[in-house]
Amino acid sequence: MVSRRRAFTLVEITFAIAMLSVFMLISAHLFRNSLDTSVNTRDAANRIGTWQAMQRTLRRDAWEARSFVTSDPSLVMMLQPQGRTVTWMIDAKRDNLSRVVTVNGEPWDSNTWSGHGRGMSFSAAGPILTLSIEQSPIRGGGTFSLPSQAQMLEERRP
Repeated sequence: MVSRRRAFTLVEITFAIAMLSVFMLISAHLFRNSLDTSVNTRDAANRIGTWQAMQRTLRRDAWEARSFVTSDPSLVMMLQPQGRTVTWMIDAKRDNLSRVVTVNGEPWDSNTWSGHGRGMSFSAAGPILTLSIEQSPIRGGGTFSLPSQAQMLEERRP
């Protein structure tokens, strides 16, 4: 009796290689998508972090302000104690929000937040500075009312 060895045929081997190729292609696509998601998540977290830092700084500046001067919606000057003036400027074309601090007319500090200037405007009424913001995926939208403690205390004095 002749014993015959069983082996894979050429068609079976070709089919197995094709199946492995399809699995590898799917795996590579999933790996690339997971890398892209990771990078996009990190970028969004950085933008949210800079937005929150800018908002914290603006709240502190408004809280300490003795008066607000808004000559146009893209600019607000906050006169503060000890000869400090804090100027916030919105540059919608460059999508920047800038803060410049001067002490007795001399430059002292400055900050610029890129990617946060578009769709924003300032207005002031009494001790309240209002920042109006159009809707965006990172920062939401609406209005933020920023009170000045110094102005509110001044109004309460007899």
